[in-house]
Amino acid sequence: MTKRRALILLALLWLAVALLAPLVGSRPLSLAAVMHGDPAAAAIFWQLRLPRVLLALLAGGLLALSGLSLQTLFGNALAEPYTLGVASGASLGAAMVFTFAPRVASMGLPLAALAAFAGALAATALVMTLGRGGGAPGSAAGGGAVLLLAGVAVALLCQAAILLLQYLTDAAGTLRMVRWMMGGLSVVGYREALWVSPLVAALPGVMIFITSMCFKPLIGSPPIPTALDWPRPISVSWATAS
Repeated sequence: MTKRRALILLALLWLAVALLAPLVGSRPLSLAAVMHGDPAAAAIFWQLRLPRVLLALLAGGLLALSGLSLQTLFGNALAEPYTLGVASGASLGAAMVFTFAPRVASMGLPLAALAAFAGALAATALVMTLGRGGGAPGSAAGGGAVLLLAGVAVALLCQAAILLLQYLTDAAGTLRMVRWMMGGLSVVGYREALWVSPLVAALPGVMIFITSMCFKPLIGSPPIPTALDWPRPISVSWATAS
């Protein structure tokens, strides 16, 4: 199968999921009932299920883009937000909000999301600091491999800190942490999906431009300037992927 056919097949599968998944649920729906004016079926389809399916597809696309960017940057299929500590740093930032500022987190302010973003950036900075001192940038031992090991270490450290926070907080705080880390699609309407759509549209071009203009893979590339030799571009790319 050629790449073009594979992309067409994936696009058709994406459309099929977007159209058919909203029909499945506690109340099965049919396209005929939705299109022929059944008010209850139309409300469930257009206002509840379809926005959640679209949000899931868009969020999954962003996660895939993040993993693809990191794998391209490191030239390693194991590089992704979880092995590099980015996801664990984000979870730790949100867990700190639920532990030390639960009232603010329950007021509807996006403090947990902001803290998660800050935690992801902090974990990224720590991994870069640990990895940059590990040896020659162009070599596998001193380049991408060291960064991957540093990412695993930072991820385990963040997970241990999250367990400590869960022990220190009450049952309600622990439940909020677990539900936040599991994620959710309990939305009504298209506001969240419309908010994510520009990111899905813009970030692929940004990451392709940065990667093609500034980087060579960290592993398996000849001894010419690599990503570790470009401190500003790698910081921009890694932060964008985070």
